[in-house]
Amino acid sequence: QVAAISELLRRAGRRVDPHADRLEGDDWLRFLDAGLPSPAFLQGPGALLRDGAFRPEVDPAEVAALRDVARRRFLDWMRHA
Repeated sequence: QVAAISELLRRAGRRVDPHADRLEGDDWLRFLDAGLPSPAFLQGPGALLRDGAFRPEVDPAEVAALRDVARRRFLDWMRHA
């Protein structure tokens, strides 16, 4: 699920910046946080994007929290793109 969320955000990010999908690590998380009232990716549930897709197991509550912030970011980008 984490990998799918990441991929969806990367595709959506290209609507904001055509090179967004090339960002990595904290640069990517800072991009996701840009314009938000408080960081949700660099410091918050979205930080799971750093390594969550590579973990053998991820706490379902962490995935749910990531899903919530990712959904809000995605919808915000789609409304303003």
